[in-house]
Amino acid sequence: TSIPCYPLARSVDVTAHELTHAVTENESNLNYSGESGGLNEAMSDIFGAFTEAWVDGGKSGTLAVSTNTWLVGEDILPPALRWMNDPAKDGSSLDFWTSAAGSVDVHYSSGIANLAFYLMSQGGTHPRGKSSIVVTGIGMAKAIRVFYKINTDILTSNSNFKSAATASCQAADSLSFTSAEYDSVKNAWAAVGVD
Repeated sequence: TSIPCYPLARSVDVTAHELTHAVTENESNLNYSGESGGLNEAMSDIFGAFTEAWVDGGKSGTLAVSTNTWLVGEDILPPALRWMNDPAKDGSSLDFWTSAAGSVDVHYSSGIANLAFYLMSQGGTHPRGKSSIVVTGIGMAKAIRVFYKINTDILTSNSNFKSAATASCQAADSLSFTSAEYDSVKNAWAAVGVD
């Protein structure tokens, strides 16, 4: 049996994903290969999820985060293209950093940063127990500010996952997050193997 693929424009998160590539190209300009390519793809998935939550919240500034928020492209290729809250669910995406992360297709290495964002936003532990770090979520509204800041002001074209983790802590500091929120940002990356 064939799996139906519906028109891409019917998916809010995929549309926002593609538009975010333009933002990334004009801001951090993350190279589209290696670890920087995985970060590039993750930025697009992350802003796609945020846009979906914003639209679902009625565009009133309220974010409606649901299980579907963490599915990428569920409207066009069911059940989903990627699972941000459990990247390995697709059978190919990485959910924990190793030194081989840069040799994986960027759509699959993006899972590392996608899961870091999910944990930073929602809290919890690694979905497959690859670390025992417990992350206290800071909410999507604050987590997205961290990722926007690192994409527009800190990351450069050759940034890798470790530099993204460092940049996230710098962003939390410059955004005047509390020490507990700063720890959540740091712990979210540590939970996916990026210290």
